[in-house]
Amino acid sequence: MIGENDAEINWSLFDVALGLVVAIVLESVSLAIWASISGSKVAAPNTAYPFGEEASGFFGFWVGLVGAAVLASRFRGTGSLVKDLGLRVKLIDIPLGLSVGVVCQVVAGWLIYLPFFQLDPSLKQTLGNPAKQLTGSGHGVTFLALAILICVCAPFVEELFFRGLLLKSLNASLKSRSGKKWTKWLSISISAVVFGLVHFELLQLPGLIILGLVLGYMVTKTGRLATSMFAHAGFNAVTVFWLWKYH
Repeated sequence: MIGENDAEINWSLFDVALGLVVAIVLESVSLAIWASISGSKVAAPNTAYPFGEEASGFFGFWVGLVGAAVLASRFRGTGSLVKDLGLRVKLIDIPLGLSVGVVCQVVAGWLIYLPFFQLDPSLKQTLGNPAKQLTGSGHGVTFLALAILICVCAPFVEELFFRGLLLKSLNASLKSRSGKKWTKWLSISISAVVFGLVHFELLQLPGLIILGLVLGYMVTKTGRLATSMFAHAGFNAVTVFWLWKYH
């Protein structure tokens, strides 16, 4: 798996669960602070989110996820995210990751839903609603700032947590109970499902799980988080580009 000294680190799913709870709480607190300062109400469902609301929500949630990974590395590992979670980059990771991300967007974000588009033409618009909510209020510099958050910050934070801390903790927990080789694939599968569920988008869940499976496999094969980070960035960038070009 990822990291150079997994056998010496007592990874725990408790850190993962605590990190998710803290992230959700901090997101709610950040949104409340934003609403109090701005005097605005949190956007209603199916409406575009104001930039301030998005940024504050992201900030709170991401602090929880990154904090969990950093503290787990600090108290259970060496304190180095490079050594403990495989946070390193090789030149090949950039083109490989970006190309895989684009392909995943085509497959997971389009092809698997194609048969259903014939049955329900409105499904295409419904699938795009979450992305439109994120970017609908952004124009010019604001849209650029949103693009950076979605295509750069989100992949870094989410991969550090889901393909870093979560995947390693699952693998360690399952291996300690069974020691079987298939625990690697079970770990990848569970982490992909959790990754999809945390986005709270039921209709997009199959596509997100497929993406999570691919990202987990990439990290397991390469031992580096950079591969999945660039793939995640490529996946998100296709959506942002489509929204910029056609909306």
